[in-house]
Amino acid sequence: MAEGPPRTDAGLTIGQLARRFGLSRSALLHYDRVGLLRAEQRTGNGYRRYGPASVERLTRIVELRSAGMPLHAIADAMVGTEGLVALLEQQVTVLDQQIAALQAQRSIAHRLMSVPEPSRTALSRGDWTRMFRALGLSDQQMRQWHHMFELSAPLAHGRFLSFLGLKAEEIEQVRRWSADAELPVDRLHDERSGTGRPESTP
Repeated sequence: MAEGPPRTDAGLTIGQLARRFGLSRSALLHYDRVGLLRAEQRTGNGYRRYGPASVERLTRIVELRSAGMPLHAIADAMVGTEGLVALLEQQVTVLDQQIAALQAQRSIAHRLMSVPEPSRTALSRGDWTRMFRALGLSDQQMRQWHHMFELSAPLAHGRFLSFLGLKAEEIEQVRRWSADAELPVDRLHDERSGTGRPESTP
């Protein structure tokens, strides 16, 4: 059950505030370090005290985090450097991309379930690319798929790339490209070939 504020003017301790919102103490300390939530006062021995304004601010932070918004975007929203509606629209776009990538993974899993076991282990990079294209994925959607794979299971992603027969240097390039959500599709092609566009990485 959520813990209400004490009946004194001393304010909430960091532990009390954390319990009230179901957060860890370390999360609140991190919010303090990045300037997202600062204690309204400090006691003589240095302990943080949080008043009503902090509770209201943390309520908004938790709401925005529950929508998946990253801390840097929440900070922008809190100081008003960007409109909240615009930031939420950006977050909806990100969530739509993540949903599309997960749906693609689900489709691939279903497709693989219909492939006989011996054939499943013999799929080459080209086979995977053709299968992705047969599912209607564009180069950008394949990049998003890799991005989600790298974020959610980096070790498994590395093993998958190795399974495709990529060299260690190529695997590192793909994983670096996958981890960077802003890196355009053509950058990987340029890094890997230096000239024209090679067979797309699935």
